Amino acid sequence: MIRWITDKLGTASYYDYEEIRSTIDAVVIDVRELTDREGNTAGFVMAKIQAALKALRDERNVVVCCDKGISRSNAIVAGVLMASGMSYEDVVGLLVEKVAVSDMNLGLLHDIRSLFGDAQEQDQKAAANILVTGSTGFVGRALVDALRSEYNVFCPHRGELDLTRDLHLLDLYVKKNNIGFIMHLAHPRMRNSVSAMAEAVAMMRNILEVCRLDELGVLYLSGLVVFSGYISDSVLEARSSLEPWPRGTYAETKFLCEELIGLYQKNYGLKATVLRPAALYGRGMDRATFICKFFEAAMQGATIRTHRYRNGPPIFDFLYLDDLIDVIRLALHIRPRVTLNIGTGKGTSTYEIAQAISRISSSGSAVEMIDIDDETYKVIVDPSEARAYLGWEAKTDLETGIKELWEWFSRSVSRYVTWPVEGSYE
Repeated sequence: MIRWITDKLGTASYYDYEEIRSTIDAVVIDVRELTDREGNTAGFVMAKIQAALKALRDERNVVVCCDKGISRSNAIVAGVLMASGMSYEDVVGLLVEKVAVSDMNLGLLHDIRSLFGDAQEQDQKAAANILVTGSTGFVGRALVDALRSEYNVFCPHRGELDLTRDLHLLDLYVKKNNIGFIMHLAHPRMRNSVSAMAEAVAMMRNILEVCRLDELGVLYLSGLVVFSGYISDSVLEARSSLEPWPRGTYAETKFLCEELIGLYQKNYGLKATVLRPAALYGRGMDRATFICKFFEAAMQGATIRTHRYRNGPPIFDFLYLDDLIDVIRLALHIRPRVTLNIGTGKGTSTYEIAQAISRISSSGSAVEMIDIDDETYKVIVDPSEARAYLGWEAKTDLETGIKELWEWFSRSVSRYVTWPVEGSYE
């Protein structure tokens, strides 16, 4: 099948075209010799483009063919259109409209673009231009508010840019807005499903590919959940020497994204910072979290119920949202190429949290533990590494954080609902 990009210029699989070439008067440009990635010599590529241009000037139909008619052929068509005077942005827009542009190799397209000097327009990245994914989520909202005074913050929503599939549009967005750095916070909201895992990994890979080709730095927000496979009666301290051991779909997803980053660092020298925050709490947190459920029970004077596993109650290192925003801002300034666990270094059980909420709210709520026939991980952070790399340490103690959150929750409860997000990312 021929996919016509313009009235006289199309692409097809070489083998499909052989079946119908007897019925169509067209010049075939065979580009199967090209590799479907970066590295083709400029002269070889230009020879294919020039052959197509000559046929078009002779008012012939032109069909560019590779094995599948998807990547190499459409990349050469992009070169033909740019040689004819179209801008790179207009070419990508046309290909998005006409073909499955997401299947095209972005590196090959970059090579084509560089032949016409268009790449020079964006070589000088603006350090102040930051793209934030997941800007409507719990962390994203607070982070964007904090960054706007220092940076030009770009926050495309899913309707504008689907990070799971719009690789070429993401690349174009980065070029058009002269983005210098990407902060990747987005994650599918239905986080414990296999489909969420697939979406998250696809997003991560697309972002890394754009960062590689456009030479951007990236900060990824992971989590201590990557250590959730460590099950014991005692509390474990997470430091750089501790290998990740995820347990469960969400944890495995975060681990896979970190592994992708590691591969890009080894293979391409990617400039990346990975932050693994401890258990987050703060203004605007999702109503489905256990802390908000404890608040709701306290407001009604009802019993606050928490869990007790076979190895005891869950113990977390609780990190206040404001402290996380501070450490992200520092990481953005310093941009260390490391993975850092971020927390207070202090462990608190959910039972102790429930008792604190009962006391702070003056609700008199009883606290009850429900037995769970399973085991849980208990991990806190070694705070010395974040202090060494970033000069950071948490400022908000848990008692203060819970008091501030209770005051906010009490004022907001009449209108408190799960925050809306664009698409299905947070």
